[in-house]
Amino acid sequence: MYVCMYVCNASDTTVEKWCAYPSEINTKIENAHIAKEESVTFVMNGADYTVDLTSSPPEQIRTATKKRREMRRKIKTTSQAKSPQEQNDWTVEPDIFSNG
Repeated sequence: MYVCMYVCNASDTTVEKWCAYPSEINTKIENAHIAKEESVTFVMNGADYTVDLTSSPPEQIRTATKKRREMRRKIKTTSQAKSPQEQNDWTVEPDIFSNG
């Protein structure tokens, strides 16, 4: 068994920052990935987004502005993984997930 978590590059010009998605959106993205869908849409904080699963790496696209942000898919076995909720922090990439 494994756990997947998607994170989005929310960096500005000076500080690198990776933000995790809420669990319901994370699940929606992973289900689309498993189904080999090309994209998935969702609403977060009142804004519409599309995730382009065909780009490498995947990208989040804000519908209104067309702003694109790089995403990463992190995988760990359930015995190794802690959810962002367990860590009480959705704003940084968890240490337990390796890059790539």
